[in-house]
Amino acid sequence: MDPILTTLITTAGTEVVKFLIKYLTTASSNTQNPYKRDVLREIRENIKVLSHRERKIDMDLLIKDLSNNAIMEAYTNGYNFNKLKRGRPKQIPQELTAAEKNNLYFGWDCKRMIDGIDNKISDLHRLRRLHDDVDIVEDINLTARFNNLNYQLVLLVRFLQYRNK
Repeated sequence: MDPILTTLITTAGTEVVKFLIKYLTTASSNTQNPYKRDVLREIRENIKVLSHRERKIDMDLLIKDLSNNAIMEAYTNGYNFNKLKRGRPKQIPQELTAAEKNNLYFGWDCKRMIDGIDNKISDLHRLRRLHDDVDIVEDINLTARFNNLNYQLVLLVRFLQYRNK
């Protein structure tokens, strides 16, 4: 089990978030590909936004600040999201999934992870447009949705950093 993912799940993970943001900042500034750079920056910004999810803030504003514009732009221009990951493995190994319930991500590649992230963000934006106040809609568990999105973003970053030993 990955200790960083375990820390993020069991605590607020402030230090972990800082570590991931530093990695994403470095990775995005070290690439010449504009789509890769923009997608990594967008992932970084979404992790920053979701780091505030435990505080008493307006969920509507939190959803508004989540972005998938760079992902959509990269899709439109035919970017291969599997190029986000350098080296091997090309699919998420079992040891990166922090809990048994998250084993569904085992074997996913970057493209599949980005698809999931994009879908989750799009769904949150859709919910925000459909309901006047998403905070009070009973059958929408926003906390779980934010936690799942955050976990998927963090898992993607951990996968991008991961190298076979």
